[in-house]
Amino acid sequence: DLQLRGRVDHPRVTQLEGDALSPDTLAKVEAAAAGAQRVLVVLDDDHSAAHVLKELRAYGRFVTPGSYMVVEDTNVNGHPVFPEHGPGPMEAVREFLATDRSFEIDHAREKFLITYFPEGWLRKRR
Repeated sequence: DLQLRGRVDHPRVTQLEGDALSPDTLAKVEAAAAGAQRVLVVLDDDHSAAHVLKELRAYGRFVTPGSYMVVEDTNVNGHPVFPEHGPGPMEAVREFLATDRSFEIDHAREKFLITYFPEGWLRKRR
């Protein structure tokens, strides 16, 4: 079941936990995003490339132009850590961007040189 947890406490943030790809979860996100001036989506779920690619395709529509879809843990599978992980978020991002031109990587968000999300800040084009 989808649950709202109190770990994030900010009036402009809604944190949902549950099956990210279930129709119920997607409907709740759609309702929460409807009419919003700015929507940012953070993906941090199953880190297999196939799953992350499905999330990117499902959640990209909710992100408002100029805002972001943040893909966490793109550093696994040797990018540069946990090389034994296998294809993960980084590979999904690259495949997604090869077919969806509405997003671009914003390297400016990697300004501190060390990040868990290399190539993971995807800005929706205006």
